[in-house]
Amino acid sequence: MISRVNFALPADAPGGGGLGVAVQELLGRTLGTDFLVDYASASALTHHVDAYAQSPVLFQRLGIEWPVSTANPHPPTLLTLVLPFELVKYSHALAAWTLAMIFVLVATIRMVGLSWSLAVPIGVGLGLAMPGAYGISNPVLLIGFGVALAYRWHNEPFVAGLGIAIASAPKSSGLILVVPFLLARRFGTVAWAAICFAVMAAVPMLFQPDVWARYLDAGVQAIIFNQARPDNASLIHLGETLGLSSIAPLAVVGLAGVVLALLTRDTFWPTVWVMVVALPIAWMYSLLTFVPIGVLVFRRSGAVPIALVAAATGLTLAGPPLGRWPVAIFPIVTILIYVAMLIGPRLGDGDFWIPEPVEAILFRRPRAAYLPDSASDPINEPIPVGPGRDHGSNGDGSP
Repeated sequence: MISRVNFALPADAPGGGGLGVAVQELLGRTLGTDFLVDYASASALTHHVDAYAQSPVLFQRLGIEWPVSTANPHPPTLLTLVLPFELVKYSHALAAWTLAMIFVLVATIRMVGLSWSLAVPIGVGLGLAMPGAYGISNPVLLIGFGVALAYRWHNEPFVAGLGIAIASAPKSSGLILVVPFLLARRFGTVAWAAICFAVMAAVPMLFQPDVWARYLDAGVQAIIFNQARPDNASLIHLGETLGLSSIAPLAVVGLAGVVLALLTRDTFWPTVWVMVVALPIAWMYSLLTFVPIGVLVFRRSGAVPIALVAAATGLTLAGPPLGRWPVAIFPIVTILIYVAMLIGPRLGDGDFWIPEPVEAILFRRPRAAYLPDSASDPINEPIPVGPGRDHGSNGDGSP
C-alpha cells in the first residue's frame, strides 16, 4: 500500500504563460518535460540500459537533473515512436517533438473536416495556450490524432488500424477503439490494428528483451504513484477521494457510454468519450483528446451544443498552469461534451452501428430512420461552419 507520493513538476510557466512555455519547448530550452521521460527511456534502450530504471538515473546519463521519483509510466509501444528522436541530443529532440505535436494537432483538426485555413490557426493557437503548451511536450496528442486517423479513413483497413495503434501507443487503453470496428464487422481493420500494435510492442524488445516485464513492474508502479497525485483529475481518482471503489466511476462511465451509443445510434464517438473519461490518470491537457469531438460538434450541430463545447473549451483554456488547476474542471468538461454529443445531431456517418439483423430485432426500425442529414457531410472537404448550416449531400449518403 502506497501511503506517500513524491513527485516533481516542471518549473512554473515563464513570462508569457502558455506562449512562453511553448517557445521554450520549441527552442529546446526546457529540461523538465514529459517528453524527457520518454526520451531518456528511448536513449537507454539504444545503449542497452534498462529503459524502466528510475527516471533520475536515466536523466543523469543525459547530464540532466530533474528529481522525478518514479520510472517511466508509459508503455514500450510509445518508445517505438520516440526512438527516431533519440538520434539527436535532447534539446534538439524536444524542439522537434513539440513542433511535430503542433503539426499533429493541426492534422487532427483537418482530418475531422475543417479546412486548412481554419485547422492551422486553431491548432497552433491551442498548442500555444495553456494547457496545450504542456500537451505539445507530452504524447497525449497522439491519442486524438490516432482517433481522427481511424475515423477519417475508416473504410481503409490498414490506415484505420494504424490509427488505432497510434492512439493506443501512449496508453494501451486506446485499444478500446477496436470495439466499434468489431461491432461493425470491420475485421480487417481490427487485424491491422493488432499487427501495427504488435510491431510497436516488439521494436523495443529488439534492444531489451525484458522491456515489457520491466514496464509491468516499475512502469505500473509509477502509474500507481501518479494515480495518487493530488492533481490527478481522473474520475477514478475523484471517486477514490470520496471513498468509492474505482469500479464505481468506471461502471457509471461505461453505462453512460452505452446510453449515448443507443440514443445516437453510433458506437465510435461514444467509445472515444469513454476512452478519455475512463483514464486512471488525467491532467488538464488530457482534455485535448476531445478535440476531434469538439470540431465535429462545431461543424454539425446547432447553437446549444456549440455553446456547450465553447464553454468546455473556455474552462480548459482558462485553467491555471500545470499542477494548480481545480481538478473539478475535468469532470465538468467531460459532462459538457457528453451533453453536447447527446442533444446534437449524430456525429458519426452511420458506419458504426450494430449489424442490421440485430438492429431489426432490438429496435424494429430501419437503420435509415436514424440517419441525420449531417450523415451525408463529406468529411474530406472544407465545410462552411456555423449553427444549423446545411452542408449538402453526396447524393448517396457516403462520407
